[in-house]
Amino acid sequence: MQFVEFANCTFTEDASFKGLLEISAEHEALIEEFGYGGYGVHYLRPYRGFKDDYPYDMVRMVHWYNRDKRAENIEKYQAMRKFMADRGMPDKYAQHIKNQFEDYSFQHFKNIDEDGWPHYEVLKNLEELSPSAQEILMKKSIINYFK
Repeated sequence: MQFVEFANCTFTEDASFKGLLEISAEHEALIEEFGYGGYGVHYLRPYRGFKDDYPYDMVRMVHWYNRDKRAENIEKYQAMRKFMADRGMPDKYAQHIKNQFEDYSFQHFKNIDEDGWPHYEVLKNLEELSPSAQEILMKKSIINYFK
């Protein structure tokens, strides 16, 4: 089993995908400097586009490589957020994406059990995706996982 999280994202008015990718590269370098790795971030955009009624520009997917790394990162999470905030990363993402960090408000970390598995409390439910939107996300996630 692999831990995966999805967030629906919308570009700001002055955003560019190129700018977002540049910020993501900076973010990745800072994460490595901090020692928080063990996961990947992908911005999913179907090559045929979303249906007209889909209100987002992309879906951000974060996946952790294994449960041990996820558990280790949970313990460092608050320190990592401060490290990133001190370097202006949330503001840089906000220049390109609306609600970039909103996905973290869907669940709240409760604890790690005796087997090392993290447990969360659901704060609000994710919105439902149509079967076709779910299929697109799963296919893109699988393809990006093996890249």
